[in-house]
Amino acid sequence: MVTFEAIFEQSTPFTPVIFILSPGSDPTSNLQKLAERSGFGLHRLKILSLGQGQENVAMQLLDSAIGRGMWLLLQNCHLLSAWLNELEKALDRLSKPHPDFRLWITTDPIPTFPIGILQRSLKVVTEPPNGLKLNMRNTFSKVMTIYGAIRVRLLLLLLWLYAIRPSLPLCLSNGCISHKRLKLGSCSFHSSSILLVFA
Repeated sequence: MVTFEAIFEQSTPFTPVIFILSPGSDPTSNLQKLAERSGFGLHRLKILSLGQGQENVAMQLLDSAIGRGMWLLLQNCHLLSAWLNELEKALDRLSKPHPDFRLWITTDPIPTFPIGILQRSLKVVTEPPNGLKLNMRNTFSKVMTIYGAIRVRLLLLLLWLYAIRPSLPLCLSNGCISHKRLKLGSCSFHSSSILLVFA
């Protein structure tokens, strides 16, 4: 599995990184975490979601990022496929960028993406893992990094309770169980402590 650190090590100021997206994938949070871990800081990572009327803003941010050594993430470049030719010309004119400058691009696969940008870029394709086990492992690792181990364990407890008694989590979340001890197999819980956890 390729990590964002490995992708960053292969990139240069002259080599943009293009994320070719599959449904449901978004590398933004991973890129933000990479910026924090590498000591770059979120204040030097600029993110622009492209859409109609964003062409001038994107060019201004690109010029600023090149000169100041920032990272620039241009999201949804497939929405402005005509403007990508201007981006290609700007990258062709690139002569002495700041050594810290990096250009990150996200796009859906489109046939009109400029070949010049593709040839000079690192291309990263994010695909969902094959099979239920790998997909669950991937989802679990993402949930662990986003919510932390304690919240995930609480969620797993709630799912386990649901597997044992499907109506129990609904009752716990609505607060309809008063102070009783719940007997679930060899385990027992006091309902007030569970209510505090899931409230």
